[in-house]
Amino acid sequence: LALADPTIASLKEAGHSVAVFDKVEADPSCETLMDAVVSGREADATGVVGFGGGSSP
Repeated sequence: LALADPTIASLKEAGHSVAVFDKVEADPSCETLMDAVVSGREADATGVVGFGGGSSP
């Protein structure tokens, strides 16, 4: 998660609680999406920040 570390640190310094969901695979399934939703609800999330995206050829 080194790519996200500076952002996580900035959010924490600003007083935000941070939870990381790192179980997303390429072309995620509906099950993965629902796992992320459950994780967000358990963390009482009020926002989402995503890193990455697209797919490699």
